Amino acid sequence: MLSFLLLLLAAPAPASAVSLDLFSRSILGEFADVIVAKVRNDELNDPKLYPATREFGPTVINMRQLPIESEIAKSTQVPWSSWWFPRIDQDLFNDGNRTSPLEKYDLVRSTFSAKDSRASEIESGRWAPDAPKWEGLCDAWAIASLVYPEPKKTVSYRLDGGFHRFENVRVNFSVSDQKALLLKTMEAVPETALKIYGQKFKGDFENWIYPDLFPQELHRFVEVQLFQKKQAFVMDHDAGVEVWNEPVYKANYVMRAVPGRDDAIAVKLFLYSAAPLRKDEKERVGTKEISREYNYTLYGKRDADGNLTVDSGTWEKGELVDSRRDHPDYVFSIPNPAGIARKSFNPDVDPATVDQIVPNRR
Repeated sequence: MLSFLLLLLAAPAPASAVSLDLFSRSILGEFADVIVAKVRNDELNDPKLYPATREFGPTVINMRQLPIESEIAKSTQVPWSSWWFPRIDQDLFNDGNRTSPLEKYDLVRSTFSAKDSRASEIESGRWAPDAPKWEGLCDAWAIASLVYPEPKKTVSYRLDGGFHRFENVRVNFSVSDQKALLLKTMEAVPETALKIYGQKFKGDFENWIYPDLFPQELHRFVEVQLFQKKQAFVMDHDAGVEVWNEPVYKANYVMRAVPGRDDAIAVKLFLYSAAPLRKDEKERVGTKEISREYNYTLYGKRDADGNLTVDSGTWEKGELVDSRRDHPDYVFSIPNPAGIARKSFNPDVDPATVDQIVPNRR
């Protein structure tokens, strides 16, 4: 029987906790609970679940200082807000007046290069009127707002010669036009240029551990990224399959004791992001701020000095927000903003040309 148990433990685990329970109980009877506990313990030790604490070490809290109300930590760079150009819209490539961002970009590029530019045509082929309403360029916007200064005024260019043999043709790029072009150069940034903490939920959840971000990991990441480094980061605030990335640049928290326990702390964390703009305000300049509240309990072990070394956490239901359901899916930092590899899914969107159009890009 022992050799059979070892063989079973070495075999790939069934896809879900339910199938694992049924499988183990039907085969092993009284040994099932031991097997299930062993497999689940192995899964809980997966390094992917603890990206922040494995990199930075655990959060350590002086319990004697409770309650604790932190200062508001703020990044040195403030991200800007933008319309996020959903895939169901044609704004990028066809506004009905031949003045969409990519149509005007094509005119400039064909003049500068003396070759035909078809970015707007290619983009029309990528248009998806039946796409989910949440799909768009929010990822690209969140990254761009942390890498580029915000375009703040319309820029105008005179076009002469080139592929179309223009003579004194004026092309204007509004604030939203310039942001659109910047976003297009950032939409295909490779994940290797980003440092991701957490697991992206892609709708294929079959395991008993929901693929997102544990609260102690979020807390430790925020401690390091904002309170220590003063650097903004990007957060997908939706724990489900939808992706809603926002640039986070401020944070504060409140810590209180948990009645009857000396190994736990109740935390209320506030994160402040640049919010996406509505379509009717896409020419707005600056940061439209939105705040989000997260409630969780941190658990750990106390030392002789009264410090709690955190080793786990649970999302909790607060008075206003149920963080058991409403919490981040993942967060990521940009280790080298100046050297980030820019790329578009549209082969005719050339970052060098965009840099000629959008002034003071860095």
